[in-house]
Amino acid sequence: MKVNFNLKNPKGTDKTPIFVTVVYKTKRVRVQTNKSIKPGEWNKDEQKARQVLSGYSSFNKWLKDVDAYVSQIEMDWINSHSKQTAPPSLPIELLKEKLRVYLSKEDKQERENNQKKSFWGYYETFLYRMKNGTRVHLEKGTPMAPKTIFQFENLKRHLQEFEHKTKFKIEFENIDLVFYKNFVDYLTIKLKLAPNTIGKLITNLKVYMREALEDGLTSNNTFTHRKFKSINSKSDTVYLTTDEIMALQGLDLASQPRYERVRDMFVIGCYT
Repeated sequence: MKVNFNLKNPKGTDKTPIFVTVVYKTKRVRVQTNKSIKPGEWNKDEQKARQVLSGYSSFNKWLKDVDAYVSQIEMDWINSHSKQTAPPSLPIELLKEKLRVYLSKEDKQERENNQKKSFWGYYETFLYRMKNGTRVHLEKGTPMAPKTIFQFENLKRHLQEFEHKTKFKIEFENIDLVFYKNFVDYLTIKLKLAPNTIGKLITNLKVYMREALEDGLTSNNTFTHRKFKSINSKSDTVYLTTDEIMALQGLDLASQPRYERVRDMFVIGCYT
């Protein structure tokens, strides 16, 4: 019994379903699996996923499990007819049905686990860990400040809006230089955000991608490329020194009550 895996559309660029083909004696069974892959991530000769695929190790293990299951079907059939001098051939329809059921199985727990491993599923876990204190500051060992958590929630909002408005599906493997350029253009031209604001968003995205890489959720490290940089510019923020605030506070504006009220509110703002 020989097992082969084939792509539905081997010449395409998008993800395409994988079929398993089993040749048993003179007959052939072909069943569609619940897995799909991009042709560029598939090694036809070696019948396995290339390392460019995120989670390729677990994907290739699944392929081996399918192969082993087919062999087990045949073995179980032989064992069930071991008392017969000439065991009958395994019915091709039985083989097809058993294979179909096996390939389509995915219980609730499996679906939830797969969802947690997705870009957005892991992002929810990432935020949850920061909020409950299990993800601490790497250098200080202290819980994440509310401001930091807000910044990552803000990044999530911008990414989701970008995905919705551009119809670009955000996945771990799609975070490349093309995405980087389009996302920065969107933040700059569409939202008109300041360079430092955009730089902070990119920095936080790189922090998230690095965590996903270290946790084995992806093998995509394009975010480390020198062109995947955090934009920043020198700030021109103007501020008053303590002496200047004190001088303003001591200014006699009794003859101009309106200015005096404005001055008092401004000074209160400086101190708070």
